[in-house]
Amino acid sequence: MTSPGKYFPGTDWIAYLIRAFHVSSYFLGAVTFVHFTFIFPRIRIKSFNPFNKILYSVSFLFCAVLIFVQLKSISNNASGWVLQWRSSGEITEVILLISMISGAVNLYLYYRKIIDRTERKKIEWIFWGIAAGACPFLLLWLLPRLLGIKEFIPEEFLLVFLVLVPAFFAMAVVRYHVFEIDVFVKKSILYSSLTFITIILYFGIVTVITFFANELMKEYGNLVSIFLILLIAVIFNPLQIRLRSFIDRIFYRESYNFEKTVSDFSAGIKNQNTITGLSKFVIAEIEKIIPVKKIALIAVTQPENKIRILSRNNFDDLPEFISTLE
Repeated sequence: MTSPGKYFPGTDWIAYLIRAFHVSSYFLGAVTFVHFTFIFPRIRIKSFNPFNKILYSVSFLFCAVLIFVQLKSISNNASGWVLQWRSSGEITEVILLISMISGAVNLYLYYRKIIDRTERKKIEWIFWGIAAGACPFLLLWLLPRLLGIKEFIPEEFLLVFLVLVPAFFAMAVVRYHVFEIDVFVKKSILYSSLTFITIILYFGIVTVITFFANELMKEYGNLVSIFLILLIAVIFNPLQIRLRSFIDRIFYRESYNFEKTVSDFSAGIKNQNTITGLSKFVIAEIEKIIPVKKIALIAVTQPENKIRILSRNNFDDLPEFISTLE
């Protein structure tokens, strides 16, 4: 009646659940997008946690009201509730439109402040992905509906453009390492390996016990299973630590000759004649040894007592922090 899906009055709870999910996804999708534009690629609100709590508290409250009105309009078949549902649906659509536009503007304003070329490319792929995926739906279907004009193109055709959003995001992830893809890969390998090893351990031990003590397994099968689960729980954490260490060495090549590294570092320092050269050398050497996302060396000048950036890498927002500190 009020959203897609089969409908059997009063009996099919899945139909009600699908409808509740459908209406709340429109609103929460808009709110989540606004949230994303304020934290990508970094948090840009000073009082972010209070803002976040208020944003989602109001959102979940509105969704609860939205779902309640929808269920009433379906179950009662009363024109009053149906009109209430239509009004609340229009409010949702307005919020969706405003959220998408404001989120896109927020990304664009941040984009204009960025100097680093790689960082700008990250924003560009995300921005154009959202624009190419969502704009046809918003401008050719949603906006005409809100203005009382007949839609230019049916909704189901315009939703096809949403495929472009994950496509552009994937390109940003692969080419410019948006969202720290290496962390996702590491976590996936780690927990997939842990799951696989845990299953192998469990069935391996069960097979051995069954082979050597079949009667014991028949009589105390449940107790043996509980014992094995507890045993695996005990060894799980040490196993996780060892696996994580192994995966880190593969990803970051963490194993190195400490004495040789210190020797090379000391020799390199002796060849530097200026503070700027020394700073650049130190940063370059540190990045060889330890994988860092951002790095900088700063000094306090005397007698002016001013903070000076000696050298930096991937730290374009450092001047903002320094001006705040000063």
